[in-house]
Amino acid sequence: MSTTFFGTAWRGLAPVGLALVLAACGGDDVEVRVAEGAAAPVGTTPPAPAPVPTPAPVIVTPPQAQSATAGGSATFSVAATGEALNYQWLRGDTPIAEATGASYTTPSTALADNGATFTVRVCSGPPANGNCVNSTAVALTVTAPIGIGPPGGTVDGPNGTRVVVPAGALTTYVDIAIAAAGTAGVPSFPPSGVSAIGNAYAFTPHGTAFAQPATVRVPFDPAALPAGATPRLYRAEPGGSYAEVAGATVSGNFLEAQVGRFSFFGPGAVPPPPSALRFSEISASCARESLSGNVYCWGRQGDIAYLSGLADAPQGSNFPEPTRLPPKSLTNIVGGFGYVCGINADEVWCIGDDQVTAPSGVAGPQARRQWAKIQLPTGVVLHKLAGGGRFVCGIGAPNSPDANARGRVYCWGSDLRGQLGRGAYVFQGVTVEPVVGDNLYVALAAGGAHVCAARQLDGEVFCWGDNSQGQLVAGELGTADASNAPLARGLTVDPRQGALLPVCGLKPDGTAFCWSDNFYGQMGNGTAGTGNFGQNYRAPSEVPGIKFKSLSTGETMCGIALDNQVYCWGFASRGSLGNGQETAGTGSNASKQTTPTLVSVPSGVTFAAIANTSGGKCARSTDNRVYCWGDNRSYQSGTGSNTPSSVTVPTPIKDTGLTRAMP
Repeated sequence: MSTTFFGTAWRGLAPVGLALVLAACGGDDVEVRVAEGAAAPVGTTPPAPAPVPTPAPVIVTPPQAQSATAGGSATFSVAATGEALNYQWLRGDTPIAEATGASYTTPSTALADNGATFTVRVCSGPPANGNCVNSTAVALTVTAPIGIGPPGGTVDGPNGTRVVVPAGALTTYVDIAIAAAGTAGVPSFPPSGVSAIGNAYAFTPHGTAFAQPATVRVPFDPAALPAGATPRLYRAEPGGSYAEVAGATVSGNFLEAQVGRFSFFGPGAVPPPPSALRFSEISASCARESLSGNVYCWGRQGDIAYLSGLADAPQGSNFPEPTRLPPKSLTNIVGGFGYVCGINADEVWCIGDDQVTAPSGVAGPQARRQWAKIQLPTGVVLHKLAGGGRFVCGIGAPNSPDANARGRVYCWGSDLRGQLGRGAYVFQGVTVEPVVGDNLYVALAAGGAHVCAARQLDGEVFCWGDNSQGQLVAGELGTADASNAPLARGLTVDPRQGALLPVCGLKPDGTAFCWSDNFYGQMGNGTAGTGNFGQNYRAPSEVPGIKFKSLSTGETMCGIALDNQVYCWGFASRGSLGNGQETAGTGSNASKQTTPTLVSVPSGVTFAAIANTSGGKCARSTDNRVYCWGDNRSYQSGTGSNTPSSVTVPTPIKDTGLTRAMP
């Protein structure tokens, strides 16, 4: 039996109802025809439709190559179209964790990241469905940073300017520059009341702030520094004003300070107020006050008044600032190295060293700490005193009652080298006696252990005492190398007082002739000694090229020229040349200046006299102020401090208002 059914079926499925019918037919042949598209029998579930593939995404704007500075970062981006987009960024072939957005920003870069490549995989729907595309690979370029950054560093600018940035002061890299300040946008420098001692400099970028202070350095000109002023550093402030930078220090010819931000920086100084202290005479580290005639001294106590008894002297045995000796109105003061002497009317008074005060009749501590009156021969009045090492000489004044005393030289004190000129060595002259011979003198000068004097009328020079370095005569003087009687020096000088020095003399036209020790170039003629022999000039030698009105001798020689310029030469150490330099140079000859070199006299100041001190010089100006320079380790500068230990330019002594005095 053959039976045919017509009905509805689904592709790949037989409806349950149809199966039941077939079973009911008992296994006879049954032909089943299913019409495709017909409705499903009642009570059946239609099958799920077959899935339709999602279109692949399209990258519209691919990532571009990027650059970064080491320590910075770079950002890559992509633009794509499609459904349910997903992103995955890769470095090389390695996926980057959590880099699943349309853009990716790298962490802080390093130079090792230079050349790394990056791609992005863009998918429509989950990446597993396979509808993904990859961008082309692009490179990252990493370059070294420009400027100074977190590690810190140093930037040098013009004329020695500099900034030192410590590690951790900056969080990013800054391209730092230093330049001389121009006119555009720069506040007017210096501020009111300040003297400019150099140029202002721009440290840029302005406003750069530091987490830790940076150190800035700017140069200053010592020659422009007002006398007695201290260099200061100034910083431009918002609003067009300048303010002093606290804590600035001097290092050579530079000012250094720690700052928290950049600005314009410039060196300046506040001139000191006019001093009320005036001195009309100087001798070594002592000066006579103009109005009272009292003597003020500074430096080592032993250089001022030997065992003076100043029990409360500050800094041990030193006088850091001008200190008044016991009151005594004097003129023609001399000494300073262990004693001081001066004239009061027709009397001579001394303080300090026992050998110098011996003719007073008072010995020991009492004479050392108080003025002692020197007992002069009857009828003798002295003027024009000259002080050497522990001895003093003077010329008989025209008003001496004893006419035979007028013009004669009288000496007392130490006589170890015949410097008292008595025709015999007496070891110590405890009385005031005349120098042997018939000469009458008009000018007088004393060295450490010898004396020279210019004869009246013709100015011929005679010397006596120590000749170990050719102080007395042009030739050798036998084995004793000293003379206790005057010997002709072989030189004539201007007979006025001040034209004769212990080892120099001035001609009437200002030509200087010097002799004796030339180890440091004291002759000023371009030569210097190299050992114990052959270093001395026993014959007077002209100091070439300059005419002088006065001189100051010693290991360092100084002179005031006819045009008021000041020169120094010879021993050059610890600023003794007064030219802003510690020495004359470097190497074995650093301490030898063989020709005169200009002293850095403060602007507007004219020197009238210069005195030799222990390791330096002091000068009196025409307005009766005192300036000192050279070795300052024992307060020889009189500034109240021994810092710096070398004063390289003339600096005014401290104005104490006449308040510091010996008890």
